[in-house]
Parts: sequence; structure tokens; C-alpha cells
Amino acid sequence: ILEALAYREMIIRARINESIKATYLHYAKGSDLDNVVANGYLIQRLKGVKPAAKVEFELNTLLTYDVIIPKGAIFSNEKADLATLKEEVVIKKGQSKAQGILELDEFIQSKESKTEFLQTPLPFVAKIKQLEYFSGGASEESDEALRERAVMSVHRFSTAGSEKGYIYHALSASAKVASIKALNNGAGKVRVIIKSEDELSVDVVKEYLSADERRPLTDEVNVELAKKREFIVDAKLLLLELSRANEISQKINALQKDFDLSVDLALGFIYKCLHQDGVYKSEILSIKEKIINEEEQELKDLPLENIIIADDEFATLSFSLSYEKAVL
Repeated sequence: ILEALAYREMIIRARINESIKATYLHYAKGSDLDNVVANGYLIQRLKGVKPAAKVEFELNTLLTYDVIIPKGAIFSNEKADLATLKEEVVIKKGQSKAQGILELDEFIQSKESKTEFLQTPLPFVAKIKQLEYFSGGASEESDEALRERAVMSVHRFSTAGSEKGYIYHALSASAKVASIKALNNGAGKVRVIIKSEDELSVDVVKEYLSADERRPLTDEVNVELAKKREFIVDAKLLLLELSRANEISQKINALQKDFDLSVDLALGFIYKCLHQDGVYKSEILSIKEKIINEEEQELKDLPLENIIIADDEFATLSFSLSYEKAVL
């Protein structure tokens, strides 16, 4: 009986401890974290953005009147993905086709999915073709990102336009913004660099930062999209067992490929990525940068040394690997 009572007391105390921890920013997760930041910091989790895709409707015959596919029409597929039509689509009389925009019912950056089944069939609409996969969305703000933004939120009360204050406001402008840098660009001038997959985020952030309640009167704010620099590492790996080549390749390709703003690409980090379990020796044959000029692209050879990334840039990394059996 004493052992049972002691075990019960231990469970109760553990539950109390977990409940108390859930009220602290560092430990809270999920809905508990939402409550902590709402009550203590007066902010909310960014809900994300639903991705969209173009869709084309085609009639089975030409008509003498307009055909309207209503806004909010629901589309699905065999995987139970759902999407809605953002705005009504009108197929004019005498025409057979018209295009619209579908919005996936999911907060996610992108998804290789097509929803071409209209749940409420319309007469004369014979063919529905989604022209592309869903893209341009953003996932719901993660617990880690929300914690970081909550800590920065205290700087939003600064009337002098502090660096962290600008970072907080820019991150709050859109869930599509992954990272921010706020730079002093001279007297009264602020240069805000944003990392985002969507070019339209520049206008969204600029409008948000320019609001009277956020921007100091003396500041002139300029918002720019960070430049992406793509690097390809060609490397040869000497393996203890060639049969593990596929496994090692998957491990390397699963590593971080997208880095934060102004994070340098160190040669030591690249070697660390290559030297997985089962690799006896790694040799970097070349590092190339993908240069895109208008419609053309070329690969530029770089020296085998640390790569410096500027404040308005971020790096992406991929590998081209070859394998040989190590001779011990």
C-alpha cells in the first residue's frame, strides 16, 4: 500500500511540475506556448499562408451565355486533399476555356498535389486541369520561431527604431519571411534585408514597417529581397564498404542545404558534411557557384577555401558525389 501511495504521489508531483513548466516560455509547447505569448507578450502565432495553383476549366460545347464557376467551389483528389476556388471564374459566351486560382486547404509552403475533382459538378464543364503544383504558401510558425519572436517583441516598444525592433516587426509582417537583417544605412536610413521565397513579401513587409505606429518619424526604411547564392560541391568519397554508398548519399543529401542570411560557407563545415559514418576519406574536387544571367546560367569554379556571404545574401548547398573503395 505504501509503495502504491508513493507511486501515486510521484505521478501527481510530476504532473504538477509539467503544468508549471508549461507556463514558462522556454518549456511551453503548442497551445501552452500560444497562451504564454498571448498573455505575457501580447502576440499571436503566425498562422501561415495557404499555397495556390492555376487551374483551367474547359466546356464540352460552345454556349451562347456565360458560365460561372462560383468562388469557394471545393475541389479534391483521391488523397483527400481539398482546395477552394479563390475567385469566381467566368467562361464567356462563345469561348470554351477560362483560368482561375485554387487555394489548398492547408498551411504549407508547397505541395506536389493536384485537385481536379469538383465536388459539386457543373453542367457543360467537361474538363478541369490544374496547370501546376501548389506553391507560394508558408507553414504555421514553429514553436522555436515563436519563442524567438516573443523575446524580440519587447524591443517593439523602442521609440528609436532598434535593430531587434525592426526584426520583430518584419517577422510579424508575413509567415513567408524566413529571416531578417536590419542594417544602418546612414543617418535616418534603415536597410531591411528579408529572406523569402516570395518576391511579393518585399511590398508586404515595407507596408507593415511603414505604418505610423511602427516606424520612427525620422527613419527612411528600404526593404530588399536577399540574394540566393547556389553552390555545388563535387566530391569523391573513399568508403570502407561500397555497399553503403546509397545510405551515405541519403545522409549527406538530407543535411542542411539552406542557410541563414550572411552565414559563411566554411570549408571545414563542408568536410564535416561529407565525413559520415562509413567514409574513410573525403576529397573535394571542386566547388562551383551557379550564376544566372537573364535566361542563361553557368557554373563558375571557385577556389577551395571559405566562402564569404554578404549581409544581403544567403547560401544554398548541394553535392555531386562519386565513390571508391578505400584501400587500407
